Amino acid sequence: MKHRGWDDISYHYVICRDEMVETGRPENLVGAHARKGGRNRFSIGGLVGENNFTEAQIESLKILLAELCQKYNITDPNCVQRHHDKCPGPVNLEKIAQEILG
Repeated sequence: MKHRGWDDISYHYVICRDEMVETGRPENLVGAHARKGGRNRFSIGGLVGENNFTEAQIESLKILLAELCQKYNITDPNCVQRHHDKCPGPVNLEKIAQEILG
């Protein structure tokens, strides 16, 4: 935050390596993690790690995604997307979306 001059963390949620989900920026504020393509306006994110996520993180991601999809009435698995090719790394987000929204 200091380095970038932000008032708060860029992510709405952060999924730590031990599976804990921490709340960051409020959902009603635009994030600062997906600048490319203007996706900050409609994305929520944050996994801690660089392409080596733990199984605990993936399980927490599934739970968080299911909760957010229910909260925002998202029923189409195609609405759960990456904000760019490299994030969140090797996580099969499409498969997770199918699992939770099938």
